[in-house]
Parts: sequence; structure tokens; C-alpha cells
Amino acid sequence: MLQSYDSNDKILATNYIHGAINLTMTDYKGKIIVVVDSLFSEELAMEINRLCDDMRGDGWFVIKKSFLRSASAQTVKDYIKTEFLKDKETIRSVFLLGHIAVPYSGNFAPDGHPDHLGAWPCDGYY
Repeated sequence: MLQSYDSNDKILATNYIHGAINLTMTDYKGKIIVVVDSLFSEELAMEINRLCDDMRGDGWFVIKKSFLRSASAQTVKDYIKTEFLKDKETIRSVFLLGHIAVPYSGNFAPDGHPDHLGAWPCDGYY
């Protein structure tokens, strides 16, 4: 466990690190949904394919889908949810690549600046 303190010894943050030696390798990690900004689908096709190949090599089954930048957050979420409901047991992660619709949530100023009060980006929406 790692903790950060301010000048008055008040805890600002707590983080945990997990490590292992001789841990059995996992050949199959499950499925990952890769959501790609369609603007990059052709332009960066080689790099995106390499990313997906690397994920496969790391034990993931990749489900890749491109969306237009104009697609709403709800459209993207509906797709992810539909894929998840098809196979709840093995879908483990979502990877957003590019400018995917950014949903906003909350009404707060986490940085303490009142001019930043309001909703903030929330990838957790997906």
C-alpha cells in the first residue's frame, strides 16, 4: 500500500500495488471490446491491427467496432451493452480508441476551482 501525504500529514491518496513471482500464466483473459473512432479506422488500420494482434497475443479475444465521431454516447453504450449481454461470462474489458463520444456526469469541482463546477467526463458510463 502506498499513501501520499500533504504537509500536515493528512492522507491525500491511497494506492495498492500487487505483484507476484512464479505466477501461472493466463493463456485466455476473456474478451475485450475495442471501440474505434472511424476517422482512424482507415488511416491507422495497420497500427490498429497491430494493437489488436498484440491484445490477442496477450490472451484476449478481440471484438472490434468502429463508430463515427458523430455517434452519441448512448449509441456506443447500447452497442457495448448488447455485446456484453451476449456473453456476460467472458467479456472483461472495453478499450476506447480515438474520439469516442464523451459522456459527462456529476455536479462537482474535484480540483477545488469553483469555475470548474459541473459535469465532468465519465468513461465509466460505458
